[in-house]
Amino acid sequence: MTFRTKQRETLLQFLTEHPDEFYTARQIADALIDQTISLSSVYRNLALLEKAGVLQKRVNDAKEVTYRYAHAHGCEGLIHLTCIHCGKTYHMSSALSDALERELMNKDSFAVDKTHTTLYGICKDCNKS
Repeated sequence: MTFRTKQRETLLQFLTEHPDEFYTARQIADALIDQTISLSSVYRNLALLEKAGVLQKRVNDAKEVTYRYAHAHGCEGLIHLTCIHCGKTYHMSSALSDALERELMNKDSFAVDKTHTTLYGICKDCNKS
């Protein structure tokens, strides 16, 4: 994906400013309404960016497709923890992530792709409520 358009640059800028958050295409289009980017342009560019590996795609509890920037600074090589209640995403500590990766390799000969690994559960803030 070498062809960069103003719309794609604007979309990427928005996503890089919100690195640990998942957004639907509609939420992105609404956030960029002042940039005059149509919903169809958002969908088209999200599909291209996801295919290029720039975005991580997931389906939330409401069965909506959501996207998150996959190459955010500080995210490389970390497993993400996403709360199923509030939607916040956190980074698993490097020590815990490395230990999990080692255990899976030692016990099951399974190599984790940490760039595409998200564990879902309930965060500490939502556990308090």
